[in-house]
Amino acid sequence: MPQKRSVSIDLIKTIAIIGVVVIHTCSLGYENPLMSANWLSSVFWGCISRASVPLFFMCSGALLLDPDKPLSFKKLYTRNLPRIVLALFFWALCYKAYHLIATDNLNTASIMQAAKELLLFRHECHLYFLHIMMLVYVLLPIMRVFTRHASQAELRYALILWFLLGIVYPTLRPYWPLSLLGGIPSQWMLNMTYAAIGYGLLGYYINRYTILTNRGGRAVAPFGRHLCPILLYNGSVVCP
Repeated sequence: MPQKRSVSIDLIKTIAIIGVVVIHTCSLGYENPLMSANWLSSVFWGCISRASVPLFFMCSGALLLDPDKPLSFKKLYTRNLPRIVLALFFWALCYKAYHLIATDNLNTASIMQAAKELLLFRHECHLYFLHIMMLVYVLLPIMRVFTRHASQAELRYALILWFLLGIVYPTLRPYWPLSLLGGIPSQWMLNMTYAAIGYGLLGYYINRYTILTNRGGRAVAPFGRHLCPILLYNGSVVCP
């Protein structure tokens, strides 16, 4: 039987797609004079849409970390991962070819250099999402073992560590008093690539644990002791 699609996750993906388009559209506005109307507008729309890429990671985690849904090594390495690799190298090749043609640099040395950069993953920086997704997919079997056996408390503990070392610490590291740390503690932070795995775990946690409906039919999503309202969309629960 084909699995039923989640309307909630499809809606979130749609919002994330629009947000990514907004992010790239706003990038040209940053070249305007500081504090000008165009600059402020670009910063505003860029900020409110910045969560779009993490939303993609969360959707992937909600779908792929569910231990009730089978994901064999064969499917992972013959279907899921090859799609990411193919998309990455296809678009990376397109950009290399475009730059060679646009600069009228179609000689043997330049073509060989472009091919070398392509194979060594020296791609355009905006393809970083596909680079990170490759790592996320490779680690899926390990993460699925964790989600299969971890209790809700253990999942919360993992999410707290991810939040502190993958988001809070890297963000505040340049500022006092964290700027005073040196040596090994300065290396404690999770970089952006591994922090993406935490977003996937967060998506799985929200999808599995934070949906409840009370007797009156009003849906709420508790996280710890805090309650936040959510929406009902076509009979499905949607977390904004």
